[in-house]
Amino acid sequence: MTETIAQRVKRVISGSVNDLVDAFENSNADGVMREAIREVDRALEDVRSELGRAIAAHAQTSRHIQRTREKMAELDAKAAFAVEQKREDLAEAAIARQVDLERQLPVLEQSLTDAASKQSELETYVAALSGRKSEMEAELKAYADAFRMAGAEAPAGSAPCAMQSAERRAEKADQAFNRAMNGPFGASAADAKSMRESSAKLQELAQVERSAMISERLAAVKARKAG
Repeated sequence: MTETIAQRVKRVISGSVNDLVDAFENSNADGVMREAIREVDRALEDVRSELGRAIAAHAQTSRHIQRTREKMAELDAKAAFAVEQKREDLAEAAIARQVDLERQLPVLEQSLTDAASKQSELETYVAALSGRKSEMEAELKAYADAFRMAGAEAPAGSAPCAMQSAERRAEKADQAFNRAMNGPFGASAADAKSMRESSAKLQELAQVERSAMISERLAAVKARKAG
């Protein structure tokens, strides 16, 4: 099962160095702790890369929205000019394009909101991972200091599978959740046919609505010019 960024961060954050030391009581605890810190570093690097992409996506979508609004304003002016020139066909074409652009705006604005939310989430992950790393480094130092004071070295031996077992249990829980979310609820052939027919009718309705909107706006432009 592929691990998402969120799942990975939560796993790293929820892991306890003290629990690792207890679980690997007969192993090289110092090495285990250092590897745990390296995993935090790897997670930080991946999250920062993802954050960079989220920031770029937010900026790109923002520019797209701005260009779309500017184009709509330009088309409004063109439609008014076409009416002045007695070219209703050209005015209608400009308004049609304006309507199409206007319908894209809600999707673009939602994408902008999603990108901002993703950026905020990733920034939270970076802060959490950075804090966890500092905590783990402090725990590692305290562990090493304790051994030095006791005049002992970290114990060595074979590692039990407690952590692996815990990870397997977590993975099985995730798989059970995915099965519940994607269970056998497929539509029947009759349902599929009905859905296709409904979709076709909705598409036809959208075209009728678009034509009515174009006619209404053309009339508004003409009335504005006449006034």
